[in-house]
This record gives sequence, structure tokens and C-alpha cells, in this order.
Amino acid sequence: MFGIKQCVYSAAVPVLSGLPRHRPIRQLLIDDKVDTTLVTGYIPLQANGLYRSRDNYRELGQRLLNVGLPTMAFVDPDVQLVANHAATLHPSVLESCWLINQARFAKLPPTDNPGKDTAEFLAVQLQKSHWVAAASILCPSSTFIWLDFGILHVPGAEPHLVREFYERVVNANITKITMASIWPNLMRNTVWRNLPSWYFAGGAFIVPRDLCLWFANEVERQMLKIISETGSLTWEINVWAEIAQQNPDKFATWPCDHDATMFTGFVGASECATLSRS
Repeated sequence: MFGIKQCVYSAAVPVLSGLPRHRPIRQLLIDDKVDTTLVTGYIPLQANGLYRSRDNYRELGQRLLNVGLPTMAFVDPDVQLVANHAATLHPSVLESCWLINQARFAKLPPTDNPGKDTAEFLAVQLQKSHWVAAASILCPSSTFIWLDFGILHVPGAEPHLVREFYERVVNANITKITMASIWPNLMRNTVWRNLPSWYFAGGAFIVPRDLCLWFANEVERQMLKIISETGSLTWEINVWAEIAQQNPDKFATWPCDHDATMFTGFVGASECATLSRS
């Protein structure tokens, strides 16, 4: 199994090493006083079943950057984005994803959209935790917020809601991996592997610095365990849910749906639900 340092420093070399052929698109140092950093990422794929075009994703991602929050975006260098004073862009290509080689030899889970749920798509989804870990190495913030690059497509999502959500996180005491959650009762139910289990929404979560590397390493360990047991890939939210079941003391949730409640549902850390083995 790859360790997180090996993953971040070798499998994701283009993100962190600044090799000449993969120089950051725009390298802006995040102010040491910034205590909370937003992280996002996007790698365009040649898949027929994606819900949005590459241009649409670029427009949505640009809107997210334009909110003006301290942001680290891991994006393909071919995606033409305009950085601003608050954003730092780092190149990330498909071959830098930690899972990509194993994914291409694994079976795909059953899906009603085989054009979307490809090995490459699932490898990118499982890169989210590693992009957050990379951000924690690159900047000194104590808290990291993951938001999907295209999250502003969800019903009711507006830039001001992102900004207000960020401000609530800044004022919260985040000590657990805190996930937007659609289905309740994770600890009393089985996590599916052959279908998405929507205990976690996938598009928004918060990680304190001291759990960033741990989470990425656990995602690796659990995904490789699933491949070893079944020969198949699964969605990132299923992997996260299994990790949470094994480590409930490290997770908390806020309620949401596939809409703006991924922002508005987070009120504060003390209002989030903790997970219990009982």
C-alpha cells in the first residue's frame, strides 16, 4: 500500500515539486494569517456520460474562484482559469492521481451511467482527500474546506452562500472531519459498494489540519482493501463512509441534500451530529 507521503510526493509529483514541465499556473502564497483555506480540483475527462461539458465546468469553477476566498485549486493546466488575489492554482493531471494505475485494472461497479462512471472518473473522485492533504502541506491553515469544482451548479447555490458558509466555518472550532450528509444513521446501516451510498454528499466537507494526512492515507488503505476483496472500484463517498464507520470519533456531519443546503445546512461545529457506535 502506498503511504500518504509516497502518494503526495511521488504519485502527485506535478502538484508539489514544481517540475519545469508542470509549473504552477499561478503561484501565489497564501497569507500565513489565513486560518481556513478552501480546496477544489478539476481534471477534464473524455467521458460520454458526464452531466456537464468541459466549458461548463470551467465556468462553474471560475465562479467559485471569483467568490474571492483563500483557495487552492488543483486543475489541469489546459483549463483556462483566471486567478485572483486569493487563489493559488496548481497543476494536476490525470496521471498524477494516486489511484489511476490500479483503477485501470480493476472492475467497475454496476452503474446506470457507464459513460460517466469510468475508472478515470472514480480515480479523480478518490483524489479529493489527497488534494486536501496536498493543500495542508503547501499552506499553514488550520482548517481546510473541500468544495467540488462545479458545486455552484446545485439548485439554489449562489456565491454569497459560499462566502457565508466559509465565514461560519472560520468561526467554528473544527476538530473532526465534518461532512455534508444526505442519508442519516450511518452507524446503524450497511454501506453499499455497488451503488452510491449517500451518507455523505461528496461535494462539501471540512478537515482540520491534524486529520488531513490521516484521511488521505485511510482513503488509500480502504480503497485498496476494497479492490483486494472484490476486484472492483467504488465511489469515494462509499469509501469515506466505511472509514467513518471504523473511526466514528473522527467524524461529524451536517444535514443536506443535493442543493444549497450543502452550504446553509452547516450552522456551526456544535450543531453537527457526531457518530456513535451504539
